[in-house]
Amino acid sequence: MVNRRSWRVLAGIYALALTTGTHWPKLQLGGEETPPFDKLAHAGAFGVLTLLLWRTGWFRSLPALFATAVLWCLVDEVSQAMPGLGRETSFADFFASSTGVVMALAVLWAFRPVGGWPSRIQYDRTNWAIERTLVRPASALLIAAATIAFGAIGAVAAAGIAMLFPNPMPVLLGLLGLGIGMAVGVQASIEILRRRELARLDEPICFRCGAAAGAVEFDERGNGACLQCGAALHAGQWLDPPAIRRPVLRRLLGISALAGGGIIVAGFALYLAVLALRPMSRFFLRLNEAYNALPDDARLVFDLAWV
Repeated sequence: MVNRRSWRVLAGIYALALTTGTHWPKLQLGGEETPPFDKLAHAGAFGVLTLLLWRTGWFRSLPALFATAVLWCLVDEVSQAMPGLGRETSFADFFASSTGVVMALAVLWAFRPVGGWPSRIQYDRTNWAIERTLVRPASALLIAAATIAFGAIGAVAAAGIAMLFPNPMPVLLGLLGLGIGMAVGVQASIEILRRRELARLDEPICFRCGAAAGAVEFDERGNGACLQCGAALHAGQWLDPPAIRRPVLRRLLGISALAGGGIIVAGFALYLAVLALRPMSRFFLRLNEAYNALPDDARLVFDLAWV
């Protein structure tokens, strides 16, 4: 069976820790010399919460997850105004938290299977292997160790860049290097463990529910159904998928790069248009003033969400 219990326990522990942190009495981030990165923390914390909620299996659609997560952000922020906590409700914090939710949903949307049943079967195959891998404590420890090691390498590399090229936000650069390194460590370790898990398969199983599929009967086209959950199966789904040809891979990567670059250029052009229209329109003047009035980390959250 797909391991949902562990994800639900982890999501519950994380939600409890997050709620405790956001409601800690008179909590202050940063000091007089160190600027706070409160908005980045909000975006990251609620983005992780959204990903964990999706892994629990409680939500069947991304719109339902979006509505629940944003409502959670709203309730969490409004409840901070309770007497005795020494906190206050902040629309900027709610915006940052909701932005983290949107970014997490964008990741989930991008990873959805497309292209028909072969992609859906491959998605189930990958998902099953990752779930089986994460059940083992040794695998979880290996992933944690890789995350810490690569995060440390990223932070050290960012610190070296900050020393060679002085910049006004060295702490932010260090956090960025730490985050990139941790992301690489998580991805690399999970991919290695996933491949090892699939290599251990000695009999066909349903990647949706984990039931044995040796007794499934397939038609002349190789189509069948799981005897336990009824999921669509194919006689070739337990074979390693063919590698993507390099020309196809280069074309896909090129399209993604062009699309991403186009979004960034469009965003910059939109900002230039706002600057140009400021003298002619009070609306654009107020829009530009409102953006510039945001704290540095709040503007960074907005820019990251746009990208």
